[in-house]
Amino acid sequence: MHVKATGTQRASTIDSAFDAWLKGRLHKMFGDAAREPIPREMLKLLQTKTERDR
Repeated sequence: MHVKATGTQRASTIDSAFDAWLKGRLHKMFGDAAREPIPREMLKLLQTKTERDR
């Protein structure tokens, strides 16, 4: 039995394919940088900002 795909199913398939492609490209481009430790100075700034916002 052959089921004809609806426009919504096709769009969902295209969206999923694009999402997978984009995720792969982003990992390839920025993966090394994302794995680097966050500098202590940046952590201090973030902590100070968080404490002020409370």
